[in-house]
Amino acid sequence: MAPLVVGGASRGFSVLLIGGVVQPWVGQLLPALGYVWLLLVALAAFAWAARPRAVSGAQPPALRLDRAVVGTAAALGSYALVLPLVLSVADAVPWTQLLLTSLTALTVGALVGGLAPAPRTA
Repeated sequence: MAPLVVGGASRGFSVLLIGGVVQPWVGQLLPALGYVWLLLVALAAFAWAARPRAVSGAQPPALRLDRAVVGTAAALGSYALVLPLVLSVADAVPWTQLLLTSLTALTVGALVGGLAPAPRTA
């Protein structure tokens, strides 16, 4: 199951990174969207990370609980990968943001991983 978690964390990290980079432009072009942009990016990234997929050499878990655990680990992993970038620009550790974003990753990862249909394998 490790390849599934690592692959999902990588996908989520990519979405978080690109979404964070374009956030200033979104804020300038559409100020109303700029206020909620990072929240929307985080939800999309965690859902994309947690979505069950077949990875070369690894079968997706058959049980919903196992898929929820893999989804949660992938979503939290994607946040853990981007966290050093977030902390590098912060004056102090944003504990509230860290806690709320982790809870969001945990919730979205468990829901998407557990409720999404299992991918078809050949």
